[in-house]
Amino acid sequence: MGFLGRLFGKKDDTKQLIVGNKPLKEGNYGDDAPCKGDRQIVCQRVEDAISAIFAAENDYYELYRDVSPWELGGDDQVHPFTYGIYQNGTAKLMILILEQPWGYKRKDVQAAHELCREKGIACMNLMLHLPNRKSYIINRIRELLNN
Repeated sequence: MGFLGRLFGKKDDTKQLIVGNKPLKEGNYGDDAPCKGDRQIVCQRVEDAISAIFAAENDYYELYRDVSPWELGGDDQVHPFTYGIYQNGTAKLMILILEQPWGYKRKDVQAAHELCREKGIACMNLMLHLPNRKSYIINRIRELLNN
């Protein structure tokens, strides 16, 4: 909390997040402005977040877009993955960008998560009705890759 915030009792609503050695603030401007409903912006933020992570990590990762469930041993009952993060040819994290607020409840999405669980691969959803700030995406991907 800043000096004026302490003086007048106002809270600083900006979260301080750490990416690599640089703090990243979550705010309502630029790359961190909420982007509800815009698939193209969410996809760009995912790609930017992954680039930031790759630049800060010592490990080598590869990013694939539109990954078929067949590549992981799935079938037509499994929702296709929007992105896949691989390390040395092995899938480490699959990302689903979902259009509907209830999309995570769909059978094909649940089947995608189950397939990943069976294979020991992390899986995450990004819902278009949520803000999907770049800082959130970075921190969530980092957390899942490090588990």
